[in-house]
Amino acid sequence: MHKIIVVFFILLSCEVAAEEKFSVIKLQKNLTLLRLYEGPIDGFWDPETKNAMCQFLSDTGRPCGAAINELDLKKLNEAASQKVIIYMHGTNNPRQQENCHWSYNAVPKSIKQVLGFVNFHIYYLCSSAADSQKLQENLPGDGVHYQFGHANGSYILQRVVELNNLIDSLHAANVRPENIFVAGHSAGGWSALIAADTFPEKFNGVIAFAPACCGPRHEVDLYPIWRQIVRPEQQKMMTNNPALKRLVFAYEDDEYNRSTDLEFLQSAFPETLQLVNQNCGKGHSTHLMDCNSAETQNIINKFLIIHQ
Repeated sequence: MHKIIVVFFILLSCEVAAEEKFSVIKLQKNLTLLRLYEGPIDGFWDPETKNAMCQFLSDTGRPCGAAINELDLKKLNEAASQKVIIYMHGTNNPRQQENCHWSYNAVPKSIKQVLGFVNFHIYYLCSSAADSQKLQENLPGDGVHYQFGHANGSYILQRVVELNNLIDSLHAANVRPENIFVAGHSAGGWSALIAADTFPEKFNGVIAFAPACCGPRHEVDLYPIWRQIVRPEQQKMMTNNPALKRLVFAYEDDEYNRSTDLEFLQSAFPETLQLVNQNCGKGHSTHLMDCNSAETQNIINKFLIIHQ
């Protein structure tokens, strides 16, 4: 499996003093926080990252719980030149937390290739979201998905909140909004499109592969609540704000959404959304088995360059 370079931009609460916080980023050779992985990352509260932070402080003769000084802040300010693509995986079962290590949740090559660019990094956002059975507070569009006493689709809104929190952490590490892009597949892409409408001022653009929610088309009669109630309501949550640029890849043999099923996006944002239609015979997983990979990479590169 190809290695994915992931740079952690983390806001860690110090265990010895709640008010002391650290912004962690790989900026210079003496900051040993650049990490190599052969797969996605399960969140960012892992011991290795905490150990790396302690090592950074130890290298300058300070204990693990020490506060960041002005010299550290000067180094951290260099984060302003760093560019981050947050990748959001799909969701196989909205009732369960997704296994981020499954092969079909991997970052596609068309996104990984940006690691060859100067100052570009990928952050894999492993979601813990799942549909709940009761109303949750602080979700976008509260109440929309709780008709008839159900909570269908709330996992999407939870993912939007997860993304918002991560982007706030990047801002705290001095990563500029114009240097943050969000990419995602299936439910990850769908969530990213809602985020683009909800807090467009916080990042620069969306790259969505086969964005989807609410089950495949052929199940519309079997589970009507998903595609007849939840899906239309969530469509309304992603078609109001044209400020952010959006790049959407749709696949003709996708059982969830073909390009015709996503025309509501093109109609809403004729000037700021690019809808790319492809047909490789690989359905919903075309982003991982792309027969037009060179073209896809070229489209993505142009999108990133134009909007830097």
